[in-house]
Amino acid sequence: PGGRSPTVTIRIVISLLFLALMVKVGLAQSATAPSNLVDSYYHFSLAKMHHFNEEYGRAVEEFERALTLDHDSATLRVEFAETLLQMNQPARAIELIKEAVEIDPENVEAHLALGTVYFGMREQDGMREQALTQFMEALALEPNHPDALQYAADLNFQLGRFQEAADLFGRLRRSSPSSIRPRYFEAQALIELREFEKAIAILEEGLSIRDDIPDYILMLARLYQGEGDWEKAEALFRRALENGPEPRLNEGLARTLVMLGKGEEAVPILERMAEIFPGQPEIKLDLARAYRLSNQLDKAADTLEKLRASTPDDVWVNYE
Repeated sequence: PGGRSPTVTIRIVISLLFLALMVKVGLAQSATAPSNLVDSYYHFSLAKMHHFNEEYGRAVEEFERALTLDHDSATLRVEFAETLLQMNQPARAIELIKEAVEIDPENVEAHLALGTVYFGMREQDGMREQALTQFMEALALEPNHPDALQYAADLNFQLGRFQEAADLFGRLRRSSPSSIRPRYFEAQALIELREFEKAIAILEEGLSIRDDIPDYILMLARLYQGEGDWEKAEALFRRALENGPEPRLNEGLARTLVMLGKGEEAVPILERMAEIFPGQPEIKLDLARAYRLSNQLDKAADTLEKLRASTPDDVWVNYE
């Protein structure tokens, strides 16, 4: 009504329903709960409604009233901090969440909230370590919490602790077997540890979930290539390209074909790519190799002479 968008109307209706539910919960407990606790529920529900409607100033007022009535609530502090973060007041938000952790050290959401705030400040000295501490505290309380596992694994990877990162990503993979992301980053950590066979096995298992993510395919293909298994790399690129063309996968297939001595198959792919990306000398060098392998020596020489004119000191151009 009155020109209000359907989305806004729906949000208001949801907010009112939420408010009604919270008041009902408060009234239902009024027979046994102290009246100030019931009143705190009421102000908390109003605060959440205002937050949902992005009326943060009014939400702050209601949170403060709720806290006055239920001063020892860790949950209230965590929820209040979320509103303060929306208002770009991280210092006060951190203070509230720290209080929540002190009040209830076994509150997983409080540790997660504090860790998330620190994670957002991770470029500052020491903040990665502080964030990691909070996420590990959360995992001590709830070992398979997906958000805590994700953050803790990411932070260990960023800190160069690749064994810890691999272990945490492995836990996340086992607790979320249908998710592809943990596999990708676990494999990345294992590569840093030079455990290539383990990385390959984990990535191969993931192909049954999805085989259309270019970065994932490229990582596995490079592992095959590093192990000298160019035939597996070729099969993987062909499988992935069945989902549709992708420049990096096309280039990877063409380079693999060149390494396998299949110049004739590589030439048409590389010719198309050289037209699409004329400024990439690597593609033209591979094209020259493909021409040579397919015995098109005049085209190979012409391509190489043009490359040498623009990059006279390139070792591989001169070698070819």
